[in-house]
Amino acid sequence: MDDRSNVVDQSLSGPTFAASIRSIAEKDAVAVVAFLAVRGLFPQTNDTILSVEMLLGISLCLRLRGWELNNIRVHIEAGLPTSDEVFDRITSIVQVAKLNKFVKTNWVKAIRVYHESFLWSAVDCDLAVDIAIVADQDEQFLDAVADFLLNSQKG
Repeated sequence: MDDRSNVVDQSLSGPTFAASIRSIAEKDAVAVVAFLAVRGLFPQTNDTILSVEMLLGISLCLRLRGWELNNIRVHIEAGLPTSDEVFDRITSIVQVAKLNKFVKTNWVKAIRVYHESFLWSAVDCDLAVDIAIVADQDEQFLDAVADFLLNSQKG
């Protein structure tokens, strides 16, 4: 599988955006380790080694789930699967090539959604949370984003 930073650099330009993606990748890696640890799959033993594609699939699933739990659904509107659909697919696809294609395709789409719909850079601000900015959404969506931001500050 291609290095995600290379995919980002080829798909969307800008050093600030690339730095944001690298930061997300680091946070996602921590989330995947926590996910696996809770399920007793980390540290990995010889009989529980997961492929890179599976780990990236879990990462994508957790990222989308975080958006969904905070009523941010721009990825669904853009044609991406839900987190449940991603999890079902990554746990049911047995051929490595098919899993690779599914994960890579959907990660690239998710990065595009992130680029187009989220605030990923701010002057004098290190963004520690995903903030969706979608101008043509209704009041309910804006309230959900505000609630997400308030809840994120408490955690």
